[in-house]
Amino acid sequence: MKLHAVNNAGVEFQLLTPFFESLLPAFEAGAGEIRVQLAGSGLKLTYDDKDFSVPLPSSPYNYGVVAFSRILILSEMSLALEGTEQKGSFRVRYNQQLISIDVISRRDSEGWDMIFRPNPY
Repeated sequence: MKLHAVNNAGVEFQLLTPFFESLLPAFEAGAGEIRVQLAGSGLKLTYDDKDFSVPLPSSPYNYGVVAFSRILILSEMSLALEGTEQKGSFRVRYNQQLISIDVISRRDSEGWDMIFRPNPY
């Protein structure tokens, strides 16, 4: 099973595949809300009262920051805003289904986190 980000033109973003594959357990569990935070060289996922640490691919750049930035772009949010909550949405392809994801982004001096709310309808 694959999970890919898809833009409004229907193009899938392969760069984000490792990020979204780390979210597969939450999608398979049918989580209604997934909190995603950067944690070192990986992610901290929280859903259904569970916390998971997920490693991300090692690379010469901070993959998690790049992935968060791309999600902001997909969601038509600003990369420059700090200290402000932003809301947007994007789509993912899960199996053969396109799922809309409502996303809330928060970035402050403590770090960056996002809340994903899958909306299959």
